[in-house]
Parts: sequence; structure tokens; C-alpha cells
Amino acid sequence: MKKSLFSLVLFIVAVTNMSAQKLIDLEHHFYTKEVMQILSDRKAAGIPPYYDAENGILKPSKEVSIPMLTFSNMIWDLDEKRVEAMDEAGIDMAVLSISPGLEEISEQDNIPAVCRRVNDEIAAYVRQYPTRFRAAITLPVAQVDEAIKEMERCAKMPEFVYWHTHSNYYSNGHLDDDKYFPLLEKAAELGLPVYVHPNIGNEERINEFGGAMPGAGYGYAVDVMTTTLRLICKGVFDKLPNLHVFIGHFGEFYPFVLKRMTAHFSRIPGNPSPLQTIEYYLKHNICVTTSGVFDPAVYEMTKTKLGIDHIVFGSDYPYEEPKDAVAFVKSLDFENDAERAALFEENVKAFVGADFDNFNPSQVHGTRVNAQDSTSYTVGGQPAAESTKGIIIQNGNKTIK
Repeated sequence: MKKSLFSLVLFIVAVTNMSAQKLIDLEHHFYTKEVMQILSDRKAAGIPPYYDAENGILKPSKEVSIPMLTFSNMIWDLDEKRVEAMDEAGIDMAVLSISPGLEEISEQDNIPAVCRRVNDEIAAYVRQYPTRFRAAITLPVAQVDEAIKEMERCAKMPEFVYWHTHSNYYSNGHLDDDKYFPLLEKAAELGLPVYVHPNIGNEERINEFGGAMPGAGYGYAVDVMTTTLRLICKGVFDKLPNLHVFIGHFGEFYPFVLKRMTAHFSRIPGNPSPLQTIEYYLKHNICVTTSGVFDPAVYEMTKTKLGIDHIVFGSDYPYEEPKDAVAFVKSLDFENDAERAALFEENVKAFVGADFDNFNPSQVHGTRVNAQDSTSYTVGGQPAAESTKGIIIQNGNKTIK
């Protein structure tokens, strides 16, 4: 009888702990209606990116068409409907980030002002639902000086927790181009992580096959990996050791080729020479999300290669079904409650270094970790070490610095 009662108590405690955990969605997309109008207005000139509102087609490049009718109402619902969709899926909080298009426009002088309005609109939405949302910063990357000003402005606002950008900017080059280094440098200085979201690349051999091959079926992974690998090889993380980057889809192909990449980049003459191995940067500067890959074998592989403390939840709303994304992570075979808590919420809180539990719109960030801060965190049930150089998370043998 006593044994049965004890088992019942343990069960109740476990259920209580699980129910108290938040599921934080790091990749939850939106468009504002103003941005969609700007993209629609570009159709007449036929210059990508543009949106064909009549047919519901987004044209990120001349070769690729993305049907948006399935997502159109969901992606610009900045109202109670989005909250209801989260409730239905089982998502407690989400970080809102803009979908591709606005960053890639360089020839319009009004883009910095548009970005400011986008950030103000999404910040107002966060303030309307402070227990449900935070936001990512949208920047006019083609105008670097203006982008830095806007990053500095938004970094002071508790609504924003990272800068969301893309692996390339169409005709404006790639994130790893030297001209964009000041943006990465400023992000590191401010303690802002950078989410490198995939974009349609400009490889003709890939782009000629419709939307799947250059997009989510293959090309997205190639473009994100090429951009982040070039950041590594160009020594960006050596110059900015406190720069933290998110990438989606369980790190694209990285977990599967990491051993081979690390070996060959270190022993073949003539290769770029970052100070550390490729594996080092994946385990110190990069965190991956679960977005769009509902395969437990991929989770296990990523956990083995990168560690549980480098994985966070991302739904990729509305491009993936949020119910499926939630059902997948809840079905994973966690070794203990600490692992579950790490993936659901603790890793996000530690890696981002912002407050997801308390919100005061009258105050600037008080918990952001940057190069000058020294803050202690708990991740996966383990205390994190203090650092004067940024976040250090100790969980087993894995460390994020």
C-alpha cells in the first residue's frame, strides 16, 4: 500500500512539473499587411521579391514561385486568432519573426522607415499579449548604418529577444559578406543572438526545379550551411566569440557530416584556418531548432552530436502544421525531466539571455547577457557558470560560450 501511494505521489509530482513547463516556440512567422502591400506593389515591375496577390504567389526569385494561399490568413493574423491557434496546438509562448521579402529590398529608400513600423507594430502586439509573445528584430540590412541604429533601438525594448535575418539577401549578397560584418559585430556587442533563417539561393542548377528543390526540400539547407560555414571560415566567431546563432531544421545537414567536416577542414592544406575546429563552433556558438523535421532519429543524432543543450523548439508556423510540431517534441524519448525542460524552455532562456517570464514595457532589458554582463543561468536542471564574456551553459560536457 505504501509503495503504491509513493508511486502515486511521484506520478503526481512528475505530471505537475511537466504541466508547469512552458513550450517556447522560437520560430513563429508573420507578415504585416503593410509589408504584403509593398511586395504586391512590386509585381507590376516584375522585380523579385514580389507578391502576386491575385493568385496568392510569392516570387522570391524569377525562377521560384511559392504558393501562399494556404498560409496567407494565418501569417498576417496579428490578433486573437494567432493566440487561439497556439492554444489549439499547445504552444505557450512564441517569438514572432518576419518572413522573407523586406530585407531583400535595397532600391527603395523607405525600407528603414518600414522596418521601424514593422518593429513598432509587432512590439505593440507583444505588449497586448505579454505572456504569450516576444519578437525578433526586423532590419533594413542593405542600409547597414540604418540597420545598426534600428538594432540599437530595439535591443533596448523588452519585446525583442533576437535579430531574425536570412542566409542571403537575393541580389544584395549574403550575410557572410564583409559589408554585413558590422551588423554581426553590433549584435554581439548588444548580446543579441542572430537567427539565420534560410532563403532561396541563386544557384541556377537548383532553382530550375520549381520551389521544393531550392526551398525546404533541399536548397534551404545548402544555403544556410554555406553561409554559416563561411562565417566560421572567415573567422567571424573568432573575432566575435560571444556571437550566438540559431539555425533551424536540427542544424540542416551539420550533425550528419560534422565529423567528416571537422577532419577534412583541419588536415587538407590550403583550407581556411579558423582558430578552432568546425565542431567547436557548432558546440559553442550555434544552437539549432526542431523546426520542420519530425523524425526522432534526427533528434537522437543531433542530441548525440551537439548535445541536448543545443536544441530548442521551433514550429516554423505557419509553414508547418503547429499541432504536428508540438506532438513530435512531446513524443520524444527524453532521458529525464531535465532534458525535456531544456528543449522546451530552458535552453531558449539561457541562449537568448532575455526574460521570458516577466515583462515590464516601461523598462529596458535587465537580463540581456552581453560582453560586459556576468549572469548565471540554470539549464536542464544544472547550474550554469558565471561569465564575463557571455553565456556559458554547463550541462554534462557541453558548453555554450
